[in-house]
Amino acid sequence: MAIDQAAAKPKPRPIWMKIVDPSESRARAFTLGAAATAVMLTGSFLNFLNYYGYPVGSAEVQLVFAGVLAVSAVVGLVAATLGVFAQLVVPVLLVVLAIQLNFGGAFLTVGVLASALLARFARQALILWFGVVVISELWTAATGTAGGHPAAAGSAVQTGAMATKKSDIAVVHLILDEHIGLEAIPDFVPRGPEAREQLRTFYLRHGFRLLAGAYSESLHTVNSIPRILGLEPALPWKQGGRWGTTVEQNRYFDVLQWMGLRITVAQSDWIDYCNHPAVETCMTRAAGGLIDVGDQLPVSDKAYILAFRFAALSALARSALGVYDLAVFYVRRVGLDLPFVQQLQETSTSSLNGMATFEWVIGQTRALTPGQAIFAHVLVPHYPYIYDKACRMLRQSEWRGRASRVSWQARYDAYFDQVECVTHKVEEMLSAIAASPAAGKTVIIIHADHGSRIVQFDPVIENDGRFTDRDLVDGLAAFFAVSAPGIEPGYDSKRYPLRLILDALARSQFRGVTPDLPTGFHHSVKIEDRKWNPIAERSMVDKEWWNEDVD
Repeated sequence: MAIDQAAAKPKPRPIWMKIVDPSESRARAFTLGAAATAVMLTGSFLNFLNYYGYPVGSAEVQLVFAGVLAVSAVVGLVAATLGVFAQLVVPVLLVVLAIQLNFGGAFLTVGVLASALLARFARQALILWFGVVVISELWTAATGTAGGHPAAAGSAVQTGAMATKKSDIAVVHLILDEHIGLEAIPDFVPRGPEAREQLRTFYLRHGFRLLAGAYSESLHTVNSIPRILGLEPALPWKQGGRWGTTVEQNRYFDVLQWMGLRITVAQSDWIDYCNHPAVETCMTRAAGGLIDVGDQLPVSDKAYILAFRFAALSALARSALGVYDLAVFYVRRVGLDLPFVQQLQETSTSSLNGMATFEWVIGQTRALTPGQAIFAHVLVPHYPYIYDKACRMLRQSEWRGRASRVSWQARYDAYFDQVECVTHKVEEMLSAIAASPAAGKTVIIIHADHGSRIVQFDPVIENDGRFTDRDLVDGLAAFFAVSAPGIEPGYDSKRYPLRLILDALARSQFRGVTPDLPTGFHHSVKIEDRKWNPIAERSMVDKEWWNEDVD
């Protein structure tokens, strides 16, 4: 009898079963799962739109909302199918998404633990919490108070800095992100020789001196630009710039200040130049910010970009989309032509924001006066390559990134179109300067931060032995041109690091540009790791491109 009673005694439930409701019906599981997903994603998306001041009532936004409802229905069906297991998993995943979409990585551990321990009530809590968010964000949009974050909207801020004396010249200093140097443009890529000759002809016609063999000493902006502006050969390399940086030792700005120039800066939120005391006006635009492009793109394209820029806020969503792209890569090998997402490069809005910054700079140069310096870092021709030769925006399906899954030649072809568009914008800027009060008294410096970086393998330490000399050239060979009273126009193909070129300009107060190479100087670059930390110095003395000194 005792044995029978022991056998009849129910087994204890697992601990995790105590924090869920085993009696929950499928209808209730579907309703709560779908509602929690819909309200969380809607509130988060509205917050995303209002941050950038994007019109909530636009057709593309409504299309994304329709997609949110479809995704929510799918989540509801999964929740109804998986039963009690979904009561634990779905709230945890939704909380992870909610935190990543709205707060980055902050509070993630606490949120996950709370959602797991309170699984019975987590979906209801999400509905209540984000219900309030939806109402608040809709009110913000309806009342017109969603002007966008200042950096997202590209607002200029007056810092109050004043120059102690006034210079009789003006300076326009333009960094064109990822503009390859002329000597590095590959001859064996279709349009390569043509693109080089077009650039050479354009800049010589406008009175520039081209230092066509210039190169960056680092692959990434966060390392190359501080070194270029620091001017000093012994400036220590800074570690840990994976998510942007601030230029802390800006000796180039020191020179501009000493010359009596008031500095206006146009920058992205990726690298901050505005902490220098000589900066009078600072305009910052978010590199990944949203821009309403109007009728330049179809509604479906704009909705696609909005959806994936929103998804890119979440590491969880990025990982899921990355796994999908990897699966497509292998599936295509067996003949099934599924589309790639590639959302990180081909839905990036950096070029849109770069072009908007460039237009702002052109407007500023129309009123340029002696005693003023405009320093602008614009994210073009940086990927994605979204403009044709005439600066018309391409369909989103035609956008390419530097690492898109097309051939190296096809990436360069798209890149050359965007370079040609950027050159048209440079011409607009030159015309604006020529019509300004500073006409004939302006030093114009145009250069890149590094090369095109259209490579087969990124030249980082983890790829040592895989990347080629051509990858080094594509990654590091950088554009440089200068026009100034007293500097003779011409074409110099010798190899110089950008840092020494700018140092020669600064030391001569823009009267000379050719560097005097230090005794014992040899060409070398820094090889970084995947986190962009400079790891090792690599001598270039045995590399053919770095040792060609043909005039």
